[in-house]
Amino acid sequence: MARVPLVAGPEDDITATVFEVFGREGRTPIALYRALAHSPKLLSAYSTLARALRHDAETPRQLRELVILR
Repeated sequence: MARVPLVAGPEDDITATVFEVFGREGRTPIALYRALAHSPKLLSAYSTLARALRHDAETPRQLRELVILR
């Protein structure tokens, strides 16, 4: 059970935009993003960082995973 209540759906424009991107990518927002949706600007920044690490980084996969875990 999450300590922070999870946002069920977009409650503002920023969250709606982030969740829409997830939909276009064929995935639903995981619990982390639904918790971060309480702070839409943080959600947007974190999802941008995570996408860049996963898809745009040119570092070895093992190093990327360490960065994500950190």
